[in-house]
Amino acid sequence: MFHEESGTPYWEFGKGDLKDVYLEDSYLLGLDEGPRGVVFRMELVLRESHPAYRPPLPAEQYCYRRGQLLFANPTGVHWNQSTFRPISDATGEVDFGNIDALIETRPGTYLIEGEWGSVLITSDPPKVVIGPGDAASQARTDNQGS
Repeated sequence: MFHEESGTPYWEFGKGDLKDVYLEDSYLLGLDEGPRGVVFRMELVLRESHPAYRPPLPAEQYCYRRGQLLFANPTGVHWNQSTFRPISDATGEVDFGNIDALIETRPGTYLIEGEWGSVLITSDPPKVVIGPGDAASQARTDNQGS
């Protein structure tokens, strides 16, 4: 990994929505990389300050919402390590671990690290996109209809 890198942590830079998520306990569900962007598909932990925050579901510690961590218009993507070993939880759902670090090493360059690997991305500032139809929203809709 790029351990010698230092910089600004994610809650202090970029779009305001990064300060409203807790990446270290969010889960990476997959990754898509293309010319328009690098997309980390996530089960995101939202802080109470996030506009999409809802109280946690029963038996959950946090407000989890499906979404994306998007790095648009990348001009450089450099993988130092990529393991992507799936991890199954007690319910059989699979993820690739957490994002342990997201820092801006210099303007427009971001280091992202986790159990799944380590990548340095030069792009537009990252932003969080909450997806419609996420599991928590669906569960709440189902419960309200009862």
